[in-house]
This record gives sequence, C-alpha cells and structure tokens, in this order.
Amino acid sequence: MKKVVLMSLYLLSVVYGDECLNINNIKSKIVHVNEYEDKVVFTKSNGEFLKEVTFVNFVNIEERISYQDLDFDNKKEILVDISSHERYEEHEIFTITCNKLVPFFPKSLYYFKLNKRKKTLTEYARSNNDYRPKFKTYCLNNSKYYLCKSEEYFTKDINKTNEFDRQNKIIKSYHNFNKDIVSLKKTIDKKDVVKLNNIAYHLQKAGANEEAVYLLEKILKKYPKRMVAYYNLGDAYWAIGEKKKAIKAYKTYIKQMKERGKEKRIPKIVKKRAFGK
Repeated sequence: MKKVVLMSLYLLSVVYGDECLNINNIKSKIVHVNEYEDKVVFTKSNGEFLKEVTFVNFVNIEERISYQDLDFDNKKEILVDISSHERYEEHEIFTITCNKLVPFFPKSLYYFKLNKRKKTLTEYARSNNDYRPKFKTYCLNNSKYYLCKSEEYFTKDINKTNEFDRQNKIIKSYHNFNKDIVSLKKTIDKKDVVKLNNIAYHLQKAGANEEAVYLLEKILKKYPKRMVAYYNLGDAYWAIGEKKKAIKAYKTYIKQMKERGKEKRIPKIVKKRAFGK
C-alpha cells in the first residue's frame, strides 16, 4: 500500500511540474545573439525558463555544456564553457537544486584539478592586473568550498615575466626577488620561441600591443612557420589600428592553418577581420 501511495505522489508531481530538477530533465539549447555572441538557454522539460549564459562565439568548442561532481557529494554540477580564447579554458558553473539552477562557488573557474583524497579544488588562473599565473585552492567545509590558499606561481612557458623593456631590448623576470634577464638582441633560439610567444600573447592581452608587435615580428623573422604568432600579431596590430598589417597577419595564419588541415579551428573573428565577412 505504501509503495502505491508513493508512486501516486510521484506521478502527481510529474503531472503538476513538481519533479525535482536533475541532469536528465533539464533542457538546453544554443541561441545566436549577434555576430560576436551566442548564449546557452536552460529550461525545464516543460519549457519553463531556468537560466541563460552568454559567451563569445569566435572560439570553436565542440561541447559547451558538461557535467561533473565538483564537491564530492555524488551530484553533478553544470559547467558551461565560456572560454574567450582556444588556449585558456573558462567555465561558468551552476548547482542543480530541486527547482532552480544556482551559481556554484566559485562561480567560474579556469583550468582546475580535483583532489578526491584531500577534497580540494585547485584552480590555475591569471592575476587580475598582470599576466603572471597564480593558483587558488578551495577546501570543503560543511559541503561548501572556501578559499584556503592563494599564491602566485611561475611556469617555464612565460619565464616568470612581468616587465618588458623595449628600449633596451630586454625582458626582466622576477621570482622570489631574484631577477633574470632575457636579451632580445641575440638570435631567438628554438628553445625560447614558445616562452617568448607566450610573453607576447600576455603583453597583447595586457594592452602592451606595440611591445607585443615588436616581439612577435622578431619571432616570425626567425620562425616564419609559427602559425599562432601570426594570430597574435594580427590581434596586436588590430588593437593599435594597423588594420592592413593585421589583415596580412591574419591571412597568413589562415593560409598556414588550411595547409595543416586545421581550417575548422580558425576562430570566426579572425575570418571576419581578414575577409570582412
């Protein structure tokens, strides 16, 4: 008799829309907003609106939505990929409650790793006013995360860099109060090209576009087949209003991507700027 009553209550809840949300009864679709943005719209199975997340559409990502248990409670959270660059992941995250989607804490994450044994989540991100990396570790307390550790760290790819001296053609690097200098007066070695390209990328993102142009031109003079450098160079030239030079760099990038069978990975914004489409 008890089973019959419970089943009846369940069926009534389904009929009247009171069934708790779960990953199986949440619907999602991608909606085009404009030439630069799209959005993910989440609804209940009956069409009732839940949440929407806007993202830039010039990064080619196959799966925008994924599910993962981030707080070790055997319930999966919703992760929406809102990355604005193909090399740096960023997700906006929501917890599924019975009747709505609520922002997870932390609300958004870059690259992260979970430690099931310690029950921690470590995020690898970038400083707010610099391009040096840092990490944040979140610890669980009463099933909720709190920030338990935050430190800047340095990786080989950017050689601990936070200052570029264009006049003297040197890059100054700092780590634990020790300063290293990479001279650009010398020929760029193959072992340095990735490191320097990443420095140029972060300079450009920080608004130091002329410095980025200088460094990228030097890289491409020695390594003219380095595709990503043309992409970064196009962005830097575009930012300082050198549209013709930017278009030339973008077209070279597109040509090299096609030659290597990677045409589908070319960002839409690059095609738009290169060909005005």
